[in-house]
Amino acid sequence: KQLFHPETNVKLSQFEEDEDKIKRFDHFGYQDDLTWLDTRISGLAKVRTIFDFTSFPFDTQKLKIQYSAGELLSNENSLFLITPDNKVFKDLINYMNFNYLMEWTVLNTEIYSELLKTEDGYKDTLNLVLEIERNPSFYIFKIIIPVLLILTVAWYVLWIPTKEIESRLTTSIVALLSLIAYNFVIQDDVPKLDYLTSLDHFILLSYFFCAVPIFTTIRLSRSIEKSQKRATRLNQIIRKFGFILYLFASITIFYPTL
Repeated sequence: KQLFHPETNVKLSQFEEDEDKIKRFDHFGYQDDLTWLDTRISGLAKVRTIFDFTSFPFDTQKLKIQYSAGELLSNENSLFLITPDNKVFKDLINYMNFNYLMEWTVLNTEIYSELLKTEDGYKDTLNLVLEIERNPSFYIFKIIIPVLLILTVAWYVLWIPTKEIESRLTTSIVALLSLIAYNFVIQDDVPKLDYLTSLDHFILLSYFFCAVPIFTTIRLSRSIEKSQKRATRLNQIIRKFGFILYLFASITIFYPTL
């Protein structure tokens, strides 16, 4: 007379189904005075989760999908109602070994049941956790290395004789403008956040060091009037210790994420 339908009591938060790509199969059965329902859903869906982009593009994320039964349990000693089938574990292992998302590598998969404590009682939940690591090759070869190349051009201005003020300034400013223009090109490939990622710190650091040769040339233009030797010596100091400082700062930015 009355049938319990599981789907009406399962909540999926931050979940979006594509109705055109979802297939549903319901089968009712009756055997030995027992009525049962087999429901199967397959297709594509979007599940939202919170990412921590602090270490981007060398970040590792944990994606957690939690299925929660709608009915509350009275105490934590209640039996778990949601249990994963053996096929789920096999599918997760297969997904980890044959992941077609080239941007990510699946490091680990985990599925477990737990009682989730709420204000009104306990909810039986099933948790699916995917630990994924971003493949940073795209960002290394298409962002980091080109930025380093532009910065190298700007920094090599310090090897131009100090008396060639006009040539040094022209090269430095062109390199700085190139870096700014390239930043507009890559802005769609980086996340837009209200905090700075490792890549953001690296780009800002590159901006600063790209401007150093300009400041140096302007400063030396005044020193060279008094002493050519002193200006050359100051240029050598900045050229030597500036590179060491930039290398140390870059390692400080990326080392914790590697």
